[in-house]
Amino acid sequence: MFLKSVFWTGAVVLYLGSASWADAGADTGWGAYLAGDHQKAFQLARPAAEAGDLSAQQLLGVLYINGDQVPKDDAKAQMWFKKCAAQAEKLADQGDSTGEHTLAWLYQNGWGGLKQNYAEAAKLYRKAADQGNMWSQWSLGSLYQNGWGLKQDYAEAAKWYRISAEQGNQYGQGGLGWLYESALGVQKDIDEALKWYRKSAEQGNNFSQGQLGGLYYNGVGVKQDYTEAAKWYQKSAEQDNNSAQFMLGLLYQHGWGIKQNYDEAAKWYRRSADQGNGNSQQALGWLYQSGMGVKQDSAEAAKWGRKSADQNNQWGERLLGMFYQNGWGVKQDYAEANKWYRKSAEQGNPFAQCELGVLYENSWGVVQDYVEAYKWHLLSAAQDNPGGRQSMERLRPLMTKEQMAEAQKLASSFKTSAQATEDQKLASSVKTHAQAAAPAPLPQPAVPEKKIASDVDEPGFRFKENPRDFAVVVGIEKYSNDLPDARFAERDAAAVKSNLIAMGVPERNIKFLTGLRATGTNLAAYLEDWLPRNVKEDSRVFFYFSGHGAPDPETGRAFLVPSDGDPNFLEKTAYPLKKLYSGLNSLKVRQVIVALDSCFSGSGGRSVLAKDARPLVMQVDSSMAPGGKLVIFAATSGRGITTAIEDQGHGIFTYYFLRGLAGEAKDASGAVTARGLYEYLKPNVQDAAARQNRDQTPVLEGATEGEIIRFK
Repeated sequence: MFLKSVFWTGAVVLYLGSASWADAGADTGWGAYLAGDHQKAFQLARPAAEAGDLSAQQLLGVLYINGDQVPKDDAKAQMWFKKCAAQAEKLADQGDSTGEHTLAWLYQNGWGGLKQNYAEAAKLYRKAADQGNMWSQWSLGSLYQNGWGLKQDYAEAAKWYRISAEQGNQYGQGGLGWLYESALGVQKDIDEALKWYRKSAEQGNNFSQGQLGGLYYNGVGVKQDYTEAAKWYQKSAEQDNNSAQFMLGLLYQHGWGIKQNYDEAAKWYRRSADQGNGNSQQALGWLYQSGMGVKQDSAEAAKWGRKSADQNNQWGERLLGMFYQNGWGVKQDYAEANKWYRKSAEQGNPFAQCELGVLYENSWGVVQDYVEAYKWHLLSAAQDNPGGRQSMERLRPLMTKEQMAEAQKLASSFKTSAQATEDQKLASSVKTHAQAAAPAPLPQPAVPEKKIASDVDEPGFRFKENPRDFAVVVGIEKYSNDLPDARFAERDAAAVKSNLIAMGVPERNIKFLTGLRATGTNLAAYLEDWLPRNVKEDSRVFFYFSGHGAPDPETGRAFLVPSDGDPNFLEKTAYPLKKLYSGLNSLKVRQVIVALDSCFSGSGGRSVLAKDARPLVMQVDSSMAPGGKLVIFAATSGRGITTAIEDQGHGIFTYYFLRGLAGEAKDASGAVTARGLYEYLKPNVQDAAARQNRDQTPVLEGATEGEIIRFK
């Protein structure tokens, strides 16, 4: 779960005060403060504090020390805390629970001229708690939970939280909920956690609101519900819970449970990042790099990535590695990329593990080492990262069985940096040295494909058949020349065929080439003979290709690779993109729509390269000549890498291309135009690729203003 026990292990504990909050309420400002209205709290607290009210003096100190609705001013805060301490000491000497609690609180924080003393705080909290003071009961529970001034004891923490919670204290309720969720001091019971979180959240407690949002987000104890999660995260975020702000930004960025809005995502990430939240800092950095919700600015992106990485945030480290590898906002430096990828990879980040493997493959910033590369790809693949699997497939033909066995051995003995630290602690705490059990070998990631159903497989619309429309649809997953699989390519092609039929293209007018039928000879026959002989002047033609692309390292020309293609002999066995575009553009028809879910970088995804050639060393020419009737949608630019959505079983490009055609890209008149489809497609593909820490930007070329489909 994203929201940890930040509240209960530190910060907000320090900001709470006396038992008179509940009694004074609106008079001294504590009621407004606890409800999240800090402006009203200050307006009420100031006159009451100047009149000598103990709880108001305490609240005014809190507002000044935090900079809530007033400029942050430690000197003014301590002035009010000293006034508060003087009164509290007198009351405590008289056995007054309000004085005991307030004095304990000041000792806990070392404020008001008192030296920080947890043991003294615990003694005073217990005195007040024994008199029924619910705030001291909760505070005593927090000391037991964190081991401050007392031996850490979760069972005692649960006891005091419960006593406080049953009096209606929102903090005791939240603390008890967290212990039930975490199985600390009590048996794990999500129903009990939900009950206490809800009681606390409904009183406005920002920690419990955030935790409740987390349970709905993850579907723990309740049916997963992003809308309900967004509701509670919003309430918590508005009270400056930086973890909730991060999660709310995430929901806005991806449109989960709330309308997608990059501006809102950037706003909440920034509010959280400014509080030092490492997750938000790296997320904001990615928005700056992608130009989503903010003006594109690689230097600003690198700044936020570094802030996150400097906190040992594995995602920030991964992001900073990407910046150094690609020269985004910083001078390109493979050694620095290696450093930051390694930090992230050693924390177990599957994407950084894959990228570190790529560095070892290509001797970028390190000595080329296929064994080390395969090890990192294997670790990545074992965490279900498709990039790791694809990289393993790319490396296998270059390695001996002995090298792969050595890589497997290294991967099996790998421990994350956190696991290694725990092992060191354990080793230093025991005198005997038992033989450690050999770690279980990592499973080979080549597992059977699960049956997958996607929301784009069966279109929810159907138009009247147009007998003059034609299509050639190609999907190649398996290749005959020991090339890696292009995963989901045939599923992509099948879904495109279904959607074309729904758009009115007769099934008899669709040539569907998959597997061994998708040879170079068949591809040429249907493109160069069948289409020209059958189309009419008012025809629309669709061409879709899902499979490997390949670049010629010498010329930079781009090719589609048929099922019998060989990247070592592209001119003889593959189909040139320029030839494809020229032939389709010469057809005497009214419109030609091309969609290519391939890439041409030679560095992974749906792209292959001749043996011993290095990827990303050339500028691939995959563009078309200007003019003509073609509109071309390509999955990524010449140097990009395509990515898939595992749970949908489709390439990212194809998935969103079909969702856009199905109506999500239509304009106010009901038309899906080429430009409108691209404007829908681009941010969604970029965003989905970013969730896998990949950079994929689709391309639109040709006759970009044409209409593709119109919904009534």
